[in-house]
Amino acid sequence: GLAAPIAVATRYGWLAALVTAPLAPFLIVPLAPRGAGRYGMCGFAGSSIALIVASFFASGLAAAVPPALLALYLALVASLVLNFALAVLSDPGVIDPPRRDRVVNIVRLARAGDLQHANLCPTCLVDKPPRAKHDPTLGKCVKRFDHHCPYIANVVGQNNYLYFYLFLVFVVLAIALHLLLVLPRLRLRACFAARDPPANACLLDQSHALLAVATALALVHLVWVSALCCVHTSLILRDTTTYETMRMHHRPHPRPDHPQPASCCATAARNARNALCSSDPPPGRRDSSASPVPADLLNA
Repeated sequence: GLAAPIAVATRYGWLAALVTAPLAPFLIVPLAPRGAGRYGMCGFAGSSIALIVASFFASGLAAAVPPALLALYLALVASLVLNFALAVLSDPGVIDPPRRDRVVNIVRLARAGDLQHANLCPTCLVDKPPRAKHDPTLGKCVKRFDHHCPYIANVVGQNNYLYFYLFLVFVVLAIALHLLLVLPRLRLRACFAARDPPANACLLDQSHALLAVATALALVHLVWVSALCCVHTSLILRDTTTYETMRMHHRPHPRPDHPQPASCCATAARNARNALCSSDPPPGRRDSSASPVPADLLNA
């Protein structure tokens, strides 16, 4: 009498585990050390990539994919991983001058009566260039600050914005191709019938649990990453940042020696070049001999 229920539980019991799995983080998070959340979402992003790609090969569906599409899939995944690593590990544009330069800047601004928040960061005491902002997570100012992204455990700024944007683009392309290759071969029943080709996979079978979880995860990621990619494409074409948009900061009008392009396409191309390929000029070297700094300040 119990043979049939046991067989059903053995075959489909993983579905119950999948439903209760979201409760696990609520039990683990209180035990994590303080500050670990900064890297938790980054680990989630990396493990999601690994899970989705692993499910594609572990299910055996890769064998039924034409070699050209498989090569394209691997190229997109490699580009995704490369830009993800560069976005995580690159310096976003931290402003960290030597202590002597900080003192010189403070004295110069004080003598000019220009000790304002827009020019001097009150936290790290550096002369901020335009569009820079202090990030409390790093504890330093970042050039062309966009936002702090928990999924790369890093600030998105002037030096790594290109890597971050390409990471979003390749996530959308790789997941879209993954779903195009996987979804037509998924079955919910009659998985073991003789008429089914071996390239098909049953989502309700325990042997394909990894594929079922990865497919659901890929669908969720495709929706929100596509939306985020569209938002940043709009920001790039308007030459603005997430922080400036949230604070409703407006970009200044172009200077007379940099006239506005005549067409919208030229404007968008210039804005994209400024956001992705150019960098703000470094602060000019100041002649400290013209306005000597007291020795007690430099030696303090």
